[in-house]
Amino acid sequence: YAGLSETDAAWFGERNLLEGSGNALSELSSHSVVAGDGQLYTIASDAWRNALEQSLSESERSALHLDLAELGLATQRPGLPIVHHLLAAGHPERALDHLAPLVAIEIEPNSLRAVMHMTSRQVADVLGRALTAAEALRRRPREIAAIQHWLCLTGIYGEVESYARAAAAWRK
Repeated sequence: YAGLSETDAAWFGERNLLEGSGNALSELSSHSVVAGDGQLYTIASDAWRNALEQSLSESERSALHLDLAELGLATQRPGLPIVHHLLAAGHPERALDHLAPLVAIEIEPNSLRAVMHMTSRQVADVLGRALTAAEALRRRPREIAAIQHWLCLTGIYGEVESYARAAAAWRK
């Protein structure tokens, strides 16, 4: 997500997923771990993001991704970040079920990033992982083709490897 708000922190607090959420944001902000404008907070740097991620066990990381997916669903955030979090949480079927209506729509290739609310690299990464999951789970050919189509669209933004992976299946 672009960031988390105090309302989002409260959502975690209501579910006992984050104790003292309001104080935690203030504390993290005062130590420059997160940056925010009072409305939206993000992790201040890639260095902090990496340090925080490395401090989590695999099960903690999966649980956090699942919590973030649930937050996205509860707050009706755009879909592809939710798919990312569900895949990272180890819930590929739920991720693909959520992705299916997104890739079924027709869009202008130039608007891919705007529709997906992520960078082209992030879109390509999530769609690549979704394609791997769809193939492993033997999802319907139409669903796999739709993911491949969207993955090909990332080629417009320079994601050549993703384009090549998806296009190769169509040349067979």
